[in-house]
Amino acid sequence: MNKIKSIILSMVALVCALTFVGCGSDKPPEETKYKITLTQSEDYSLTSNMAEGVFGDTVTITVELKNFEKKLTAVTYSSESGTDRASRQNDTTFAFILTKNVTVSAVLEDYVEVLATDSTSRPFAAFSSSNTKTLVPNNGNCSMYISLNASYMTILNYEITSSNQNVIPNDAFTLENSFQSQSNIINGTNLVVDTTKIHNGTTWVTIALTNGNSSSQRGTLVIKLTVADTINVETWTETIIFDTSNLPTKYKNQDTNFYISFNDQNYINGMNVEEFISFENQKIDNDKISINLTYAVGHKYFVSFGIVDDATPANSVWFTLSETVGSGSTATGFNQYKNGQLSFIQNGYTLTLIVTSNE
Repeated sequence: MNKIKSIILSMVALVCALTFVGCGSDKPPEETKYKITLTQSEDYSLTSNMAEGVFGDTVTITVELKNFEKKLTAVTYSSESGTDRASRQNDTTFAFILTKNVTVSAVLEDYVEVLATDSTSRPFAAFSSSNTKTLVPNNGNCSMYISLNASYMTILNYEITSSNQNVIPNDAFTLENSFQSQSNIINGTNLVVDTTKIHNGTTWVTIALTNGNSSSQRGTLVIKLTVADTINVETWTETIIFDTSNLPTKYKNQDTNFYISFNDQNYINGMNVEEFISFENQKIDNDKISINLTYAVGHKYFVSFGIVDDATPANSVWFTLSETVGSGSTATGFNQYKNGQLSFIQNGYTLTLIVTSNE
């Protein structure tokens, strides 16, 4: 009897044991959690969609730049097995698949100014050396010329981005194309900035250009622009001698007053120079008139020479100035009056212009 009772108790114990195993907790074993450590810097800050996750989770990293003198090139995530690059989603967002504990960092580079898309004599795109790189707020639209050299281009595709949206936002920029005479072929474009949208500071502007008719012709310009209350322009003092020896005698008497003006073609509101400079009541001395001009370095000027009749403007007489090329080189440019524009490459230069009559 005791033996039977012992067997029954053993069977009950086994059933209870099996019941405990089979009817215990429904919770599966916990998955391993991996930590995501974000590196912070004085140049940038990082945020993540999660502080930790499990194998296979998609981690999204957003980068906020604090130093607008640098550009964001990549986001990396490192573990004991090495470093990999996250996939770029847009300008500031990156993603990767979580497989272990990682440390995330941003990779930044210094901006480098690129004023021509290549080093040939005729680059696809080049930012004109006469353009200003300083803008003044609330001065209308400011235009900066970009020359273009394409085999054939009627469509210009572009993307313009500013590193510091607080200084110049992207929507302040547009491009206005210029064309060959009586043609739809694009030979240049103007970078136009709406100065009602800009604020003091500096920003790097990246301009990606592509020939819409031939995608192999492309290039990127990078320009540092400054927004300030005043545009300080370097000036030189140049001497222009007007040789009047070829004028008819009737214009050479001592009672004749000549009028000479210089119109700065690169002037922008806010510059510390004058857009229009005039010299009135100038008289011939030994067949010459000498003028000292305060010249804005790198600028080009239209020049007018004539006799003004204030009472009857229609009776005013205007004379022609012959083209003159002085010293210089193809690399540096020339001290010259050419294509109706006056320009200099050195301080204190004297250039003689021949005045002729249209009669």
